Amino acid sequence: MNCPDCGLEMTAGVLQSGGSRGGSIMFWAKEKRLLRIRPDKGDVRIANKALSGSNFPAWICSACQLVLFNYKENDE
Repeated sequence: MNCPDCGLEMTAGVLQSGGSRGGSIMFWAKEKRLLRIRPDKGDVRIANKALSGSNFPAWICSACQLVLFNYKENDE
């Protein structure tokens, strides 16, 4: 998929959120895995205090810092 802003190729992955008693985090990763409090190297932090427990197919453009996802395909 090409970025609608700059036209460069976007990278497919998954938008995940998870949390703990101290708060929650949202991040993009290349593949779905067990929820973690911190993203791994190569993951991109999207937001703090996000809803916990969500997984969405997502595409990211590192040039524009744009993330696209389809919430219809949520596989909680």
